[in-house]
Amino acid sequence: MVLSACEMGRVDAPTKPKNLMPEEQMIEVLYDMAILNSAKNINKKVLENKGIAPVYFIYDKYGIDSLQFAESSVYYTYKREMIQRIYDSVFARLERDKIYYEAAYSEETAKADSLSKATLKYRDSIKGLGERELNAKPFKIPSGEMRNKRRLNPEEKDSLGLGY
Repeated sequence: MVLSACEMGRVDAPTKPKNLMPEEQMIEVLYDMAILNSAKNINKKVLENKGIAPVYFIYDKYGIDSLQFAESSVYYTYKREMIQRIYDSVFARLERDKIYYEAAYSEETAKADSLSKATLKYRDSIKGLGERELNAKPFKIPSGEMRNKRRLNPEEKDSLGLGY
């Protein structure tokens, strides 16, 4: 009886599907699914408002259907070394992206902080001015007409009869 129970629980290896997704494509699909699922968990409303259903978006992007993906997943899952290699590749890519985006975020934060400090320093320097400096008359920039006139040399003045 024990032997027949063990025999009934045995699962045969799936046959290789006719439309098996290549290993590289499987990596790409799983990577995109991980990214879209993360986006969905962060702000589901944005995806809904844009009419994006993550799974169908990926199927369209790679020109596959749910059956092809399911059969490929079952086949690769049974091949332990292959599925391990696929998930290791997806994980490594996600880790690389994480490091890249964390560094970019840190850089942007540092820029924003330095701009904030520069603005604060400028504001402080205005507060530090005495009343005399604040009440001083600003330098006047000549109007466009005056700026565009060039100065005449003495000979030009005489030739025009301006009598300077």
